[in-house]
Amino acid sequence: MMKGGVKMKWKDFASKEEILKNEEIKKMNEEKERVYIMKNYNEVLGDMVKKIKNNRVTYNEQVEAIKTDEKLTSEGKSETLSEQFESYNKKHIRLMDELEGIKITAKDELQTNVFSLDNKKNMPAYNAAIDKAEKVAEKGNDALNNLLERFNRMDDEVSQLGVAHIAAEKGFHGVLDNYKKLNPGRAKAFDALREFEAAWGDNRSMETKFAHKISTAGPRRDEEANN
Repeated sequence: MMKGGVKMKWKDFASKEEILKNEEIKKMNEEKERVYIMKNYNEVLGDMVKKIKNNRVTYNEQVEAIKTDEKLTSEGKSETLSEQFESYNKKHIRLMDELEGIKITAKDELQTNVFSLDNKKNMPAYNAAIDKAEKVAEKGNDALNNLLERFNRMDDEVSQLGVAHIAAEKGFHGVLDNYKKLNPGRAKAFDALREFEAAWGDNRSMETKFAHKISTAGPRRDEEANN
């Protein structure tokens, strides 16, 4: 077969079944990547928390060693304790900055997986749906869910995503659950974002926030250290 003066082989022409199969494989790979990203960020953030905790533990051990060192004078102990505090506290601040940076990157990545559009030409319609949903959201969960259902009856996936964006932002979990039922293709991505928010983000429980506060506490200046 000739195409543009070039002889083409039959294998160069993908059948409809092959195209559909390749699209399905692509979707499966994308889903695996989402799961990997979430798992990876959990591991990275967990490691950062361990580093912060270990920094504090090591500092406390150093303080105890200095205070019980019989070779140091009171003045020497005071100066050394002060130096150690400044050093470990500086490291603590750096580690905390790294932790927050990773959290921001993780959230941005997960939000992109959830709210990315297949066609950038749909951006105006998407933004319009967000504006409308934001106004409707002032009337509550039921009103926003009714708007989602209306866009679904219109088979308007872009506007449905705009509603879901506001639902996620406002914390209307009932609307999000309904969106996932209507759009199962994005359900996993939404679940990954919600899992992240519950573990590391704004939707953490009081118990989780308290546990993080304890785990990431910085070194405390010893009373015998120079001020």
